Amino acid sequence: MNQSQVSLAADASQDVERLPNEALWTTLQDSPNHSIARIIKSAEECPQAWHIEDLWQPRTIMMVHSLEGEFKSIFAYQVAEALATGQPLLRKWKVPAALRVGVLQTEMADMQVGNRLSKMYSDGRIPSNLVVSDEGLMTRIRMERYPEDKFGVIHNWIIREGIEVLVWDTINSILASCGNPNSEEAANQFYERLNSLPHQSSLVVRHDGKPSKDSENRASNQKIRGSNLHAEVASAIVHLSRPDKRKSEVSLEIGKLRHDSVPDPLPCWFDGGTMRLTPLPPPVVFLESGAMTRDRLYLNLLERFRIKERTADDQLKRLRKDGLLTAKSEGHERVWVLKREANPECDSPDAQWWSMLRSAPPNLADRKAHPPEICELTPSENSGEDESRDVQHRRSPGV
Repeated sequence: MNQSQVSLAADASQDVERLPNEALWTTLQDSPNHSIARIIKSAEECPQAWHIEDLWQPRTIMMVHSLEGEFKSIFAYQVAEALATGQPLLRKWKVPAALRVGVLQTEMADMQVGNRLSKMYSDGRIPSNLVVSDEGLMTRIRMERYPEDKFGVIHNWIIREGIEVLVWDTINSILASCGNPNSEEAANQFYERLNSLPHQSSLVVRHDGKPSKDSENRASNQKIRGSNLHAEVASAIVHLSRPDKRKSEVSLEIGKLRHDSVPDPLPCWFDGGTMRLTPLPPPVVFLESGAMTRDRLYLNLLERFRIKERTADDQLKRLRKDGLLTAKSEGHERVWVLKREANPECDSPDAQWWSMLRSAPPNLADRKAHPPEICELTPSENSGEDESRDVQHRRSPGV
């Protein structure tokens, strides 16, 4: 900038400073056609729409990521199920309306998927609005050489099934068809093609990069394998971590919410009996519906959560110490019961899940009109058939 330009800029700055305050400001009422006024009015007249309240907005992308074996696919299926049925997700996030959801399964064989679904829907009821792709579609996608043709197969599937929300588990193989899967160019091409598909929104599942010495100090969004573009394009990012692979406990962390600040991580547990994550501590999953004998409770914890006797004892002791659980005797058996009148401190770890408890057991007489809450399926009537099994050899004295 030369001297004359500097002088002109200084003169202009002085002119602005000399303007009266009234000329620098206006009001919404006096200037309704001002761009700011129009945007504010639009926001007031058109409230924010949600797929999942406070978590996922329409016409956006949600990213779910983790290392192998940390239940990201389980969570993705639960999101799809919640959207397809209009039921709350993990008792925490409400779903305003049911949508037609398609799960694009690109890694698991039909037998594996079928085994998972048979446990999810062991009572024979399945969501009408949930579509799951099969090996036939996966084969047709793989037979195409170029990414535009692969996306063309997916485009036709979405149209044919009337899918509104796409859940893609996982994007790895087709991302690789766009080039080096770790490059920004491949990621950019992938998301451009994804956004051109005839649907409202997408949930994509992506693996984390291999753990390294400094990975523990990284923010969860920085652990997504490949380009940073994955984190940039997503409006919501969910990270799952399972520090101890021997346990069913997993931490669900919201790494990014474009519309709000992120909440605290949500502790969850994997229930192998229903193939879902639950925010309730494992003993509470069974005791919520009513009292349960010690033997039956221990058997259920072992079969569905792989929780052995010592760990079960520790969990029950803690719940009892916190005043949330009590034991009583019925004949010669010890029975565990939730203390519904308890009121955990608001800053205690128990306060979050305690507020999610049902006030009363579900009405099973009207199962069609009122399906069980997602990830809270009531155990089938024959779930206690094996409780007569001789388990005394692995029982310690009462907790």
